[in-house]
Amino acid sequence: MQTVSTENFNWLNIENPTAKDIIFLKQSYAFHDLNLEDCLSDIQRPKVDAQPDHIFIVLHFPRYFKTLKKMIASEVDIFLGQNYMITLHKGDLKPLNDFFSDMKKNKTELDSLVEKGSAMVMYELISQMFEYCFPIIDKIGERLNTIESAMFEERPSSIVPEIARINQEIITFRKTIAPERRVILDLEDRIRPFSSPGNDLYFDDMTDLIEKIWDNLENFREVSESLQRTHDSYITYRLNEGIKILTVFSAILLPLTLITGYYGMNVEGLPIARHPLSAEFIFLGMLAIVGLLLYLFKKKDII
Repeated sequence: MQTVSTENFNWLNIENPTAKDIIFLKQSYAFHDLNLEDCLSDIQRPKVDAQPDHIFIVLHFPRYFKTLKKMIASEVDIFLGQNYMITLHKGDLKPLNDFFSDMKKNKTELDSLVEKGSAMVMYELISQMFEYCFPIIDKIGERLNTIESAMFEERPSSIVPEIARINQEIITFRKTIAPERRVILDLEDRIRPFSSPGNDLYFDDMTDLIEKIWDNLENFREVSESLQRTHDSYITYRLNEGIKILTVFSAILLPLTLITGYYGMNVEGLPIARHPLSAEFIFLGMLAIVGLLLYLFKKKDII
């Protein structure tokens, strides 16, 4: 539990909240029991609950774990009153902790935000957390470009795991951001009691920010699906080419097998079987058949 305080504002930041922390909040603030319970449980969807003297907000932000090569949505719970803000989250959320450290080092900046209403502190926090999404977006874009460049240069089997991973990350990212679009719109209306007149433009900017993130994710989804379809088509094409070659070999070997099998029978009266040059004639005949079949396959663009 960390605190940064000024004369008119107090910010309490709780990382990995415990039951003891919730009891402290219950004794110190008039928060609803259900909202306090939400701080310990994993809420699947974001929400905004407006009370006469405070707002309770649940938001989710993506975190990428390099060691796991996996993206996970991390929950942030925020209580905002006229002269305080309380944030609760699990794990190290870098943009939140960085902003908290900045405000702790520069309380003058914190005071300047509070002068416009406590909502401005929350606005800056949420904006910075959304801004932190863009490096992740840029990284996804780079990986999609790499997959596109490598698709026809490397073995297809080496591309499949990366396409699957990036699809999973885009899905997780979209599932995180999609419901928050509506929550941010609701927040614009409910935040006014804690904001000075003229601050609506800031929250409009936050709406534009999340829409920009969503547009990027929609574009990535389309690109990823196109790459998947292209990869599948390429695999099908290569498979068909392999089947075509096997078919040509089978078509060539079939008459040759029939001829060798026919003349391999130990019976009397086979054509030219007793001719001194029978082997040469049969060999030339087989070559002629091979040549004719190759000519026909070439003429029909089979090979």
